[in-house]
Amino acid sequence: MHGINNFWMRGLILVAIVVIACSLSPLASAQVEYPVGTVIEVTEHGVTVTEPEDDTATTESTTADEYTPEPDYSDYCYGADYSLVDCDPSRNYDPWIASTGEKHYWIRSGLTFAIPFTLPSRESASDTRYGFFQMTSPEVKRDVYTEDVFRVWFSEEPNGVPLDGSGGKCEKWMVRAKGYLYWTQDPDLATDAGVCFLGNSEKVLYANFETACYAPRYEGQCSDTNKQKSYSPYQFDVARGVRGY
Repeated sequence: MHGINNFWMRGLILVAIVVIACSLSPLASAQVEYPVGTVIEVTEHGVTVTEPEDDTATTESTTADEYTPEPDYSDYCYGADYSLVDCDPSRNYDPWIASTGEKHYWIRSGLTFAIPFTLPSRESASDTRYGFFQMTSPEVKRDVYTEDVFRVWFSEEPNGVPLDGSGGKCEKWMVRAKGYLYWTQDPDLATDAGVCFLGNSEKVLYANFETACYAPRYEGQCSDTNKQKSYSPYQFDVARGVRGY
């Protein structure tokens, strides 16, 4: 019992010495702050302060795991003949299911202007009934019998054949870029006149724009290899929209 009392007396004396030393120190008025989780122990050998372990490494690791990689556009514009088509993988219509304001484009040097996008599966876009391009242009109307006119269509390749063939619902000709092109993934709407069926599976597709002669009306020679394109720039705007059920 006497030994225990001596132990506690020594502890009290030690604490008293520490308090007196702190009160005499010029820094006595400063407050010492420890991180949350710090353990302070008083033993017969003195005062032991144990700070929590640094979890910076864990935080950095978590941050790294949450990093979102850049989109992979490696499949976009694959196989493009750049002597015939203007296609840039970074200029795309992703995400496809979206309504946007007008974007300004130019057809230059007699090239087809192609924009790639990834069509989502029907299952992941089941809330969308149909979508559309709304096109406008400051260009004047052109004579379909003697001039190249505006054309827009969907294809599986840049500047490729229309999804449902030439003259189908996935292609539209205009004397000026002013009007709509409608699309859907709903099979029930695929039979409607003027609505292009893009399909149900996820895949890469292209929206193509050009000016070319319209063979059924053009008075001169006009074919896929002789499109009678003018080389003056053609400016047009496209706004995209979608509608649900």
